[in-house]
Amino acid sequence: MDIATSIELIRINTLDDDDHTKFPLAFKVRALTDAQNALSAHIRPELLTELEVIKTSLTVTAGVTAVLTTANLGFDPLNGGDGILAALATVDGSDKWLTRTTKSQSRAHYFSATTYDPYFYVYENKIYVLPIAGIGSIDVYMLRVPEAIIYNLTASGGSATTVTSTDTDLDLSGNAGQVSNYYKGTIIWNIDDNVHYKVNAHAYSDPTHTFTIDDVGAKAQLENGENFAILTNDFDAFVGAGIQSQLNPSFHLMQVALAEAACWAMDGKPERAKMAKDTQLEEVKLMNEMFTAPVGIGTSEQRRAIEG
Repeated sequence: MDIATSIELIRINTLDDDDHTKFPLAFKVRALTDAQNALSAHIRPELLTELEVIKTSLTVTAGVTAVLTTANLGFDPLNGGDGILAALATVDGSDKWLTRTTKSQSRAHYFSATTYDPYFYVYENKIYVLPIAGIGSIDVYMLRVPEAIIYNLTASGGSATTVTSTDTDLDLSGNAGQVSNYYKGTIIWNIDDNVHYKVNAHAYSDPTHTFTIDDVGAKAQLENGENFAILTNDFDAFVGAGIQSQLNPSFHLMQVALAEAACWAMDGKPERAKMAKDTQLEEVKLMNEMFTAPVGIGTSEQRRAIEG
């Protein structure tokens, strides 16, 4: 279900907000993103296959990896350490799955672990590998935090006071976005650095859009190839059909209902908000309870999850 359809359902089901006057489109898009994140945090990992990713060749130094952040993994793990599903090492040309343990149990494996029977545990947002020597890198299998439900644009460059882009989606239907200062007063979100800019002026010279912003300094500059989004001017309304939830379509109506709950809360109707939220979370609880993990003969529970 794309963002345009989701917003239409919110309008029809609860708010009767035809002109988006009670809640601007940007708020509804944010509510859908928050609902997506809330559902991801509550649904069993086995049902979130759309969020499964692999970070290959994560360096292990003296038995420990770098901090598990987007900068080092390419993604933020969902629910922190719980989002780490498995780890794989290559030793003498053979793949070896690492058995997961905990810090409190790691002492028992400190002397018994070998490169042919390795272990790992997550502590202080890092992966610790046993044995400490002999494993220089691992492939990390994990669930990622879903992407924000927002239309990503690509920068072609920038400075401390400007952002430039040749992304044709900025032109909008009928080239409305090419009009001088069309985007003046809007908010740009630098997704990669998580920084927001206010646009003080906007100019277009084929094929480049140039946004003038307040001085943000060197660290927060958008660079060529980095992602950004337009958070105001109802930009997502123009391209909503191109934005998709990352969750399985089976969960999309739950996501819409949770977003509706956020809107009810902002509309001063806490009882309706609580009812909408509780109903969906109860549905998630029942769905989780119905799940049956696969059982393998002669295989430990840990290995079933990895090898099954």
